[in-house]
Amino acid sequence: MSSVPLGDAPAGRSPTGPVRLERILVDMHMVKKRKIAADPEVYTLYLSVLQDNPPVLQDYTARIRAAVIHALQGHVESDDPRLGEAAQVLENAVFRFLHPVHTLEALEEDTETQLKAVIAAIHRA
Repeated sequence: MSSVPLGDAPAGRSPTGPVRLERILVDMHMVKKRKIAADPEVYTLYLSVLQDNPPVLQDYTARIRAAVIHALQGHVESDDPRLGEAAQVLENAVFRFLHPVHTLEALEEDTETQLKAVIAAIHRA
């Protein structure tokens, strides 16, 4: 997976957990949308590969889960036993925005605003 920019932060410091979480998830989603817009045929082929090859799909899912856990670091302590549970809840909440099929279906929607609203709701919970 490509590195995800974390945006502006004071020199030598990463953004806070909530800011980091939002930026990573929104960046991941927007990269998918840009790839679809740039070449829908290649993206459709990519979806076929994912759907027809369970090991590739499992690897994709593991990389998404790792990105979600990475996004949670700083928001949930990395040695907190609840990190895995929090990652699963977050992954379920943002699934629509990270899954390639759903990204394709929502290409014309303002999903960035929708995703930010989901993340804000999670922060309030």
